[in-house]
This record gives sequence, C-alpha cells and structure tokens, in this order.
Amino acid sequence: MITTLLKITVILFGPQGLVYVDIPRNLTMDCFDQCDVLREQYATYNDKANVWEVTDKQGFSFVGCYC
Repeated sequence: MITTLLKITVILFGPQGLVYVDIPRNLTMDCFDQCDVLREQYATYNDKANVWEVTDKQGFSFVGCYC
C-alpha cells in the first residue's frame, strides 16, 4: 500500500495504444504539480493537433498522470 503512494503513473498514447510509466514521486511537491512539471519538461504543445507531444520523436502524446 505504501509503494502506491510513492509513485506517479504517467499516461502516454503511442502507436501501440496507451502506455503507463511509473516514476518515483517527489514528496515535497503536490502530485498534480509534479505532473505539470513532467509534462512541461518532456512534451511540447502542438496547437494545430491540440495535443501535448513527447519530445522524443517516437510518436507519443502526453495524456496525463494519476497518483
């Protein structure tokens, strides 16, 4: 139970469908604030497609997080 509180699951949409990536949680920051930081650090907004695209150029879109 404690381990579920210490991670953030990032949801990405890619060529194979949804991908869930668990990352360690920063306990000094609110979960959703940390999600915003991750999104801004690893994705750029494509206004034409109305989607956050992950900057790794592999076709992934940033969907969101859950804690």
